[in-house]
Amino acid sequence: MKISLLLILLSMPFFPRPVNAQMKCLSGDCSNGTGKAEYFENGQFIGIFEGVFKDGNLKKGNFSFSDGGAYYGEWHENNFHGFGIQSFTDGKSVAGRWHKGMLSDSIENASVLSILKNNISIPQICEEGDCYQSISKSVDFNGNFYSGEFKNGLYEGFGEMLFKNGDFYKGNWKEGNFHGIGSYYDIKRQLRKGEWEQGRFVANPTEIYALIVGIGDYINFEKLNFTKGDAMAFYRHLKSPAGGMLSDDNIILLIDKDATALKIRNKMADLFAMADSNDLVIFYFAGHGIDGAFLPLDYDGFSNYLDHNSLINAMEDSEAKYKIIIADACHSGSFAVKYEEYRKNGDKYPLASVRGGKTVNDLLKDFYGSFSKAKKGLAVISSSAADEISLEANNLKQGVFSYYLIEALKGAADSDQNTIISAKELFDYVFEKVHQFTSGYQTPNFMGHTFGELDFSDIPIGICLPDKNSDSDK
Repeated sequence: MKISLLLILLSMPFFPRPVNAQMKCLSGDCSNGTGKAEYFENGQFIGIFEGVFKDGNLKKGNFSFSDGGAYYGEWHENNFHGFGIQSFTDGKSVAGRWHKGMLSDSIENASVLSILKNNISIPQICEEGDCYQSISKSVDFNGNFYSGEFKNGLYEGFGEMLFKNGDFYKGNWKEGNFHGIGSYYDIKRQLRKGEWEQGRFVANPTEIYALIVGIGDYINFEKLNFTKGDAMAFYRHLKSPAGGMLSDDNIILLIDKDATALKIRNKMADLFAMADSNDLVIFYFAGHGIDGAFLPLDYDGFSNYLDHNSLINAMEDSEAKYKIIIADACHSGSFAVKYEEYRKNGDKYPLASVRGGKTVNDLLKDFYGSFSKAKKGLAVISSSAADEISLEANNLKQGVFSYYLIEALKGAADSDQNTIISAKELFDYVFEKVHQFTSGYQTPNFMGHTFGELDFSDIPIGICLPDKNSDSDK
């Protein structure tokens, strides 16, 4: 195809290119900017260029030749170089990628126009595949590496690009540019994640990321009966419409043998790093606890504990705007006290030495939309005070705290009847029920941290779904 096209081109008259021509600037900036200039060679008029100049040379624009032909596109050393379209006096044209005045790859006119219009960076070297109509790898003129889908020689579909300066984009493309859902990470570790349109970031919807840990079959400590079930119940809630319908990519469940200290830390770091400045991250733990720490499965009495400091650090490292920690473990109330110490001086926690009317779609829109009204902050909801243990109840078949936590999230905590359950509403309900059920023996704690001030948080955490048996008009 390329050979036959070149033969056709060789049979057509090529217009002189202004390699060594004299320029006369007519308007604008013909040195480093946008301008309009006439070109002459040996006193003979060649044509007029309108477009972008760099160091007095043609960079990008339209050259109208004296005998009626034209070239619109990119230039280098005052020659066709890059992407462009050459038009002839007989109405025919050729389009594609040029190299020092010669067409090296033919591309459809419409695609080249889109490339030029959107300043798209397109492959220079195809490293794997055909870089035209399949999944391939390439390097563009700017030294950026792309791996993903192509269509008609353009990035289109899903792909990843590692930019020369260290930036990274992963997501959907159209006609060679970011288009659709994608994530852009810059070298400063800032993340823009959401909807893109022809290379422009247009929307950043809130997403929820959750790490859920449930441990019952401890190796070195007393086994717990209902922690795994509690963790599974919270997991099912977050996967349901009432909890935001989290996708599999946004939620991780670690039960028993998977809940080692190393795996919890690694999964926490990986998952929370996916969140951006408009997202919510949740850490839920059900298992043994000691003053200042949670106990993973492999805690041996001396090492492999998950201290509150490391959890706070992971939360702080995340770009997420909203952060919630829910702990159903003994002495979990020490979190609030230790967090205040951490805020003051950053010292590690001292470690002492156990859990003992609307449609669903409309409600989901309301739920995610309510994040825009919430203050940035962290909410910690713990099952017990610093000097208390957390109880399991055989008649509930759950831990007392987690039982009422799920009841609250199902809608019982919606005290203002607006269908949105905030962290404050959640805690108020759980506090009352747990305190009552245990005759005051167990006291859930709440700490809300908002912009450096202590306050109860309005972070949304669930929605109240309509009762299937109720009147839909109510």
